[in-house]
Amino acid sequence: MMRLFPLARRAAAGIALGLLCAPAAPGAQDLGLTGLSENAPIEVEASQGIEWRRDDKLFIARGDAVAKQGSVTVRADMLSAFYREQQGGGNQVYRIEAAGNVHITSDTSTLDGSKGVYDFDRDVMTVTGKEVVLVTPEQRVTADRSMEFDNKRHVAVATGNATVTRGDQRMRADVLTAHLKRNPQGRWVIDRIEGAGSVLVSTPSEIARADRGTYNLGTEFATLAGSVRITRGPNQLNGENAEVDMRTGVSRLTGAPGQAGGRVRALIVPGQASSKGSGQTPQDSGQSRR
Repeated sequence: MMRLFPLARRAAAGIALGLLCAPAAPGAQDLGLTGLSENAPIEVEASQGIEWRRDDKLFIARGDAVAKQGSVTVRADMLSAFYREQQGGGNQVYRIEAAGNVHITSDTSTLDGSKGVYDFDRDVMTVTGKEVVLVTPEQRVTADRSMEFDNKRHVAVATGNATVTRGDQRMRADVLTAHLKRNPQGRWVIDRIEGAGSVLVSTPSEIARADRGTYNLGTEFATLAGSVRITRGPNQLNGENAEVDMRTGVSRLTGAPGQAGGRVRALIVPGQASSKGSGQTPQDSGQSRR
C-alpha cells in the first residue's frame, strides 16, 4: 500500500460520488467533497505494483488498483495521478484517471463505467463507457456514452440513451441533464431533470413522448414540448405542448399557436383495456417511438 500525502486539494478522484444523495460534510463547498478532507492522504494499493515517474510527475497503479480517501473508494485496472510542483514546496494533483472496469463507491452510491477522469482544475468528473451506471438510494441512472458531474455548477449530464428510474417512474432521452440542490437535511438531491432528443416519460399506465421535456422530482410534474404524444393503452393524445402530473395521472395538451388553430388531436378506443394491470410496462407495450 502507498499513501499519497497532500498531493490532493480535494479527494483524489473525489469523484463526484455522494453527488446525488450523500449527506454533506461540514464546510464542504463542492459536490465532490462529500465526507472527504481536503488534506487527508490518499491510500493506494495495486496487485501489479505502483510506478512513480518523477520526470513526468505521474503515479501509476496497475492491477486491481484501489484508491481510498474518506468514504470514497475508486477501483480500476489502472489508476493514474498527475501532479504539479508548487512554489514553496509540495505537490498538487490536478488530474486523476481510472481505466478499465471502473467502480466507484461512497457510503450510499455506486458508479460504474469503462473510464473515469477527474479534472481538479475544472472540478469536473467524467465517466465513459458502453454502459455507465449510477445507483443511489433514490434513483438509478444509465447511459451508453458518458456521465459528467460538474461540481461547481451542481449539474450532472448523462449522454447516450440516458435513463433515470425512480420507483415505477422513468425518464429517457438522448441527453438528460440533472440539476441538483440541497434539501432541508443538507443532502444533495436532484431538483429537476431536463431531457433533449427523443424524450420519454412513463408510469406503469401511461407513456409520453416529445422532442424535449423537464421533470420536477419534487412535484412529480413534467412539461413536454415538440411533437408530444401521450398514450394510455390504445388511447392516444397528440399536441405540441403538454403538462403531465405524474402523481394524479392528469395530462393537459395544447397545440402550437398559429398552427391549425392550435388544435390537439385525440384517438379514443372504446371497449379496450388500458395497459395498467396488464403486466406490461409502457416501454414494453408495443408502442413505437416517433
